[in-house]
Amino acid sequence: MRQRNGAALPALLFAAVVLGLSVLLLRIRPATEASPTAHLAAPTGDETASRLTPVLRSARLPAGGPADVRVALVRDPASARFHDDSTRYQRTLDLWMTALGATGAKVRLVAPSELAADTNDVIVVPGAPCLSSATRAAPAFARPSGSPR
Repeated sequence: MRQRNGAALPALLFAAVVLGLSVLLLRIRPATEASPTAHLAAPTGDETASRLTPVLRSARLPAGGPADVRVALVRDPASARFHDDSTRYQRTLDLWMTALGATGAKVRLVAPSELAADTNDVIVVPGAPCLSSATRAAPAFARPSGSPR
């Protein structure tokens, strides 16, 4: 007859204890699923933000008088040719015009050849992976800071 060393008995006892504790914990655990009526409708971010008091100054520029800011938004043909979709560059320019216009700036779409004679305060060249020589030369024609119009 073979003699057993008794190593299987402790392993069996351990498995039985773990199984028994798991069953016990599952039975006494409170239900975690709440009823559908217990959830309150959370307000959306827009609703929450609309009730907040702004702490920053308005993003709009002061209207009227000599403080009007004139922006030249450059539509560079070199950048327009870079994009595969011909309307993509125009959509980018439209977004910039809308964003700058929302601040109260007077925005005008210009060609690079118009920059030399332009008297705008700001020159913006948005979404420009390529620049024509006329656009690259534009800063040379810009008025020094603080000079009269």
